[in-house]
Amino acid sequence: MLKPKIELIIHIFILISWLFSLAICSYIFFSTHKDLPVILHFGPQGIDYLGKKIEIFCLPLIGLFFLGINYFLFERLMKKDKNLANYLIYLNILVAILLVILSLKYLFLNR
Repeated sequence: MLKPKIELIIHIFILISWLFSLAICSYIFFSTHKDLPVILHFGPQGIDYLGKKIEIFCLPLIGLFFLGINYFLFERLMKKDKNLANYLIYLNILVAILLVILSLKYLFLNR
């Protein structure tokens, strides 16, 4: 079982990473011209997928969905199986890190 102080630090880290991702997507949304699409995917052949500016917010919303589901399951499993609950917390950390990495990818693609 995690210590309450460490658990609080983990929750703060996850919140900060989600807010960071939202801030990057907001920056891209407001810094691009209103008539131009944003680059959402870049493959080996070049730009694969262009999208509307509002589609840039799909990433933080999907990340929030996964973080929320994992946190809900963590709270439910904390009383029954503490090892699995701790595994979900570490999975949430991984989701938060991937969310930041993908947001930075969006930022570098849309410079």
